[in-house]
Amino acid sequence: MILSRLKPLRLLSNRFRCHAASAAAVSRHDTALWTPAPLIEVSAAAESLFHIAIDVSDSPELAASYTTAGQYLQLLCRLQKGDVVGLSAVMGKGFDVDRISPPENYQTVLIFATGAGISPIRSLIEVGFGADKRADVRLYYGARNLGRMAYQERFKDWESSGVNIVPVLSQPDESWKGERGFVQAAFARAKKILNPQSTGAVLCGHRQMAEDVSSILLSDGIMRERILKNI
Repeated sequence: MILSRLKPLRLLSNRFRCHAASAAAVSRHDTALWTPAPLIEVSAAAESLFHIAIDVSDSPELAASYTTAGQYLQLLCRLQKGDVVGLSAVMGKGFDVDRISPPENYQTVLIFATGAGISPIRSLIEVGFGADKRADVRLYYGARNLGRMAYQERFKDWESSGVNIVPVLSQPDESWKGERGFVQAAFARAKKILNPQSTGAVLCGHRQMAEDVSSILLSDGIMRERILKNI
């Protein structure tokens, strides 16, 4: 689920209110089909960055509003029972893993994630798709640097479930010994697709990455219907 974006902070107001949104599980009375892996997004007031250049010498009450990552996290932590939050529609449709099942027929699954796309991928891995029953499951996970790479504390559990993690950093420090650059380039260097007919893929992240990786997979003989995307 995605938590709806709330009204931004108004610049000419003396009354500032901060809103927080939090994830919630929703129970419906009608029958609904839920697919694991949708992304949940948390947003709050003044979520956008404004660049303003203006002479405020005669109007000191004017202010520029901006946020940084995690700025409103403490507000989420202070939510109490009965506090109202807003919910919008779910982002994405999830991954139809039936298209790369059963595991014995699709022994290779290549997973690609960049940016916030790792969140649906995390859900997919932890819900389970038979990774331990497949011969080759690789996660190419791209981030700017290790400081921007989420869920590192879960990597050991993911690997124990049968997922081989390949971190790819676009702006690493000098001590980094792993893959550098972009996910699609790292995959193009490695590939190692033994049988395209028994290979599936899961993609979630930046559009350019998804387009480039899809082109590589298709050119290597992997069927389009075996390339799963959340959106």
